[in-house]
Amino acid sequence: MQKKTPIIAAILLASCIFVPLEANAATIKASSCSKSDIQSAINSSSTGDTVSVPAGNCSWSGDLSIGKKITLMGAGMNSTVITGSVNFGTSGSRVSGFEFKGNPEISTQGYGFRLDHSRIRRSSWNNAVSIVNTSTSQSIPVAWGLVDHNEIINGRVNVEGTNAMFADGQQQHVLWATNLDLGGQTAVYVEDNTFTNPSGLNPCNFVDGNYGGRYVFRYNTTDGCALEAHSSQEGGNRGIRSWEIYGNIINKTGSTMYFPFRIRAGTGAIFNNSVIGNWSVTGLGFDNVRSYASAGYGGGRCNGSSQWDGNQDSTGYPCRDQIGRSADNPQWKHSSPGAYTQSYVPAYTWLNKSGSANVPVDVINSSDNHIKANRDYFDYNASFNGSSGTGAGTLASRPATCTTGVGYWATNQSTTNLANMVGANPSTPISGTLYKCTSTNKWTAYYSPYAYPHPLQGASSGPSPTPPPSPTPSIAPPSNLRTVP
Repeated sequence: MQKKTPIIAAILLASCIFVPLEANAATIKASSCSKSDIQSAINSSSTGDTVSVPAGNCSWSGDLSIGKKITLMGAGMNSTVITGSVNFGTSGSRVSGFEFKGNPEISTQGYGFRLDHSRIRRSSWNNAVSIVNTSTSQSIPVAWGLVDHNEIINGRVNVEGTNAMFADGQQQHVLWATNLDLGGQTAVYVEDNTFTNPSGLNPCNFVDGNYGGRYVFRYNTTDGCALEAHSSQEGGNRGIRSWEIYGNIINKTGSTMYFPFRIRAGTGAIFNNSVIGNWSVTGLGFDNVRSYASAGYGGGRCNGSSQWDGNQDSTGYPCRDQIGRSADNPQWKHSSPGAYTQSYVPAYTWLNKSGSANVPVDVINSSDNHIKANRDYFDYNASFNGSSGTGAGTLASRPATCTTGVGYWATNQSTTNLANMVGANPSTPISGTLYKCTSTNKWTAYYSPYAYPHPLQGASSGPSPTPPPSPTPSIAPPSNLRTVP
């Protein structure tokens, strides 16, 4: 019995340490849903408090700004109805239980934020939620947080690493020199939402990203628009850094739209999505804008003549930020490009379905000189034998031999039927591990999805999260890379 005393003492000590943090949090009640009453309640609150907003229908002039980490809690999306918008700033706050209507654009940046159980209803199509870092610091942090259980109507979630263009500083280059962290915390997670497009705008997208941004779009139910990620193009900008897209229902009722996916830069994984409805091409549209159009700031086209690119052959391959490329090491400068040092990290796609048919990658817009199968991406191969593409099945069924670069999704779930694994709030979330052949006949565990539900779904507003470290250059693949024993 004596030997257990230190353990019991440690538990009691931990209780004494952590209980007061929750006990000290207060609930401040706003007198009404007016902007002035809510702002007054926020001003009276302390970090970790909840500001409770009653039911009502209020119109605001200008955005409500939150400058400290709190929970702003409405009475529910059908009860607290606001014509206006909220700007979280870098507070890392939670906003929940509202309808925002008119032409709202909910804005946030920084890390640890959460927007949930709200309705964002736009009258005209544009950004409904914007995650854009406005920091002028040259050590700009990577934004991360959660957008979940919302109804988003006539708008997109837009994830931009920074609003700084090349003329404003090195911010985009800093973001492209940080660790990739696929399957990790450092991305904007968009999960368990419903997206609709009653405006009928065509084309349109429900998620987009650029300027070194990162997003994970998972377990959403969408109807009416594509999913997109942008590249370096005509302006002074760099492409999206990474994307993970899985477990979604991607529907298109009404008029036909081009592709359900338009991916143009960076790297990541697209898997276990269900595509239905009216699409001209039921495929994963991959392209690279500089394959067919010129970029500013001396970038020109990727054709063998630009200092932005690797120029390993006459096509200019590899192109700056193209699909299958990741971190710069050292950090790149557009004003003095120097040697091309972007790391090679191919993309992987598997088990995207339209009914029983596979949804394949389709390289478009004359980008096939630069984006090639089994080099820049590895697409699902139903007859996988370890020599090309990405296979899927049980771990026991994984081929013993493999060609460097190929992938294999090891899972005990069905590889033919996505029922209960897709759409908002799936009853059977996707589970498995992507293995990569890192050298001939050597399989390495490469990627697995981040915890679902996202840990922030279970978090109340409390102490501020630990800030992420300053960006550090890396050419490493995902940080959860591990070798199979």
